[in-house]
Amino acid sequence: MSIRVEKQHHPNGVLRTYRHYYNDYLHREDGPAEEWYNDNGDISARKWYLNNRLHRLDGPAHERFYPDGVLDVHGWYVNGTLHREDGPAIERFAPDGRRTDTYYYLAGNGMSEQEHRRRVLLQKLAAAHTSAKEASL
Repeated sequence: MSIRVEKQHHPNGVLRTYRHYYNDYLHREDGPAEEWYNDNGDISARKWYLNNRLHRLDGPAHERFYPDGVLDVHGWYVNGTLHREDGPAIERFAPDGRRTDTYYYLAGNGMSEQEHRRRVLLQKLAAAHTSAKEASL
């Protein structure tokens, strides 16, 4: 098992990219495994990886920022697949911070907001039914 950190710099010496590898896979459990910076040092993108797959359970696994640091887009991934149960898996923002676009995914399948709500509700009902059934045994 080997951990390797790779850094690249802009011509002016400012950090450009930071990548955290575990056994030659982009992988980090306590923060983003990949970070990109503008030549002024401001963050431009962050990505969370486990075993070379975009993955994060407590927030978006991918974030991209405008040059002034305002969030541009973020996406929720689980094991490399777009997935979010409590909202849109992809959200885009205008430079003033207003949310402009939302895209809903479950297990990599894109759908409307209404279909997303329906499927999440069905999943919760099925899980509750299974729990009640197991408790009665």
